[in-house]
Amino acid sequence: MSHEDSRTTAIDVDFYTSARVLSEVIERGSGELPVIDGDIRIDGAGGAAPREVLESAGLLGERDGEYYIDFDGEPGEDARASSEVQEVLNRYLDSREVDWTPGKTHSGTDFSSNFTEYSGDYYNPIQDQMRYTKDNIDGLHEGVPADVPSS
Repeated sequence: MSHEDSRTTAIDVDFYTSARVLSEVIERGSGELPVIDGDIRIDGAGGAAPREVLESAGLLGERDGEYYIDFDGEPGEDARASSEVQEVLNRYLDSREVDWTPGKTHSGTDFSSNFTEYSGDYYNPIQDQMRYTKDNIDGLHEGVPADVPSS
């Protein structure tokens, strides 16, 4: 449930949706990371390999030789900026086709983007409306703009 001080941004929704989709891809792939070009380096991350970027962000864990997305992981001292982490998530998701929508196949990135676009078009405006306080709502009934405290 949203509340007036909730500040989930579109960037947050993109990031967590991409991470959730990658988590599912890894799980359905028996703990394997999707295969991408081994020569790829992330320029904004000092030339780090994609796997290293996710590990330093505390997002990628490994247990018994299988990878998983660690949503409770702590970023390391060398953690990269969220834009670099998102770039890596997109590179992994671009490399994998998913068939989770009956009759359709998408890249993991397209699947994730379809969800976040829907969220931006429908969910976010509802959440914005739910951020009004009781005083804001009372003010609307009195003809006072929502961002002005009611009298």
